[in-house]
Amino acid sequence: MSQELINLNPDLQQLRNEGYEVEFFNIYLMIHHVPYVNDKKEIAYGTLVSKSTISETSVKSIDHTALWIGDFPCDYNGSQLLKLGGNDIQEKIQEELVATRMFSQKPKTPSAAYANYHEKMTTYVRMLEGEAHVIDPNVTAKTFYLFNQPKKNLFFVIWILLLVVQVLRLLMTR
Repeated sequence: MSQELINLNPDLQQLRNEGYEVEFFNIYLMIHHVPYVNDKKEIAYGTLVSKSTISETSVKSIDHTALWIGDFPCDYNGSQLLKLGGNDIQEKIQEELVATRMFSQKPKTPSAAYANYHEKMTTYVRMLEGEAHVIDPNVTAKTFYLFNQPKKNLFFVIWILLLVVQVLRLLMTR
């Protein structure tokens, strides 16, 4: 289901193609493995989450906010990163994943809305990752790990190939 939802939206495809660990669960879009700095001035990894509206033909962000699974993000000096705005929350995303922080960073555009999911999520990632880059310029949220890739059934693949060959033979005999 996750990949089908990502395939409905070019912005989500772009995130995946750029190497972000993109996953869907229910109404939640998640980007895993986002580097940030904790209060001990260490690099840690969290998950950025956005609520979505989902229809048969589209996936859209509900608003400009994002949820966070991880410790309170800090700047490279270990001070809380207050520029992300928002407040403390407790929202269960999955069995083992609970968002503990909501970020509220409206873009400075006339509409005060992000143009698309890619712009929204990469804005938040850059803010978090930027502080981690001060400590280690090599950290990245781009792992190219693909969540929920469909398992290829060899029998099914062979059956489809044989079917295609049969169709081609029929077309060539006409």
